[in-house]
Amino acid sequence: TTSRSCRENSLGNYQLGGVIWLHGGESGRECGSHYTCYIRDRQGKWKYYDDVRPRIVTVPGLPREGVFLVANGKIPQMYFYAKNF
Repeated sequence: TTSRSCRENSLGNYQLGGVIWLHGGESGRECGSHYTCYIRDRQGKWKYYDDVRPRIVTVPGLPREGVFLVANGKIPQMYFYAKNF
């Protein structure tokens, strides 16, 4: 397992609000691929979404493996941060 360079849930004055993965398919091709993501709602609760089974599920938190640590050679394609006020 390889450690990510970002701190969990925060980066300076910014707080992690979501992460997105692209699964399957070949690079540059959309056929056969799908997305999953974790998003934080306005109350600070984490939600999980998988476009294969399109429903939003409340989860207890973000998994360390695959979000902050590389899992099976994968890390999220995109991290979303929001400025703390």
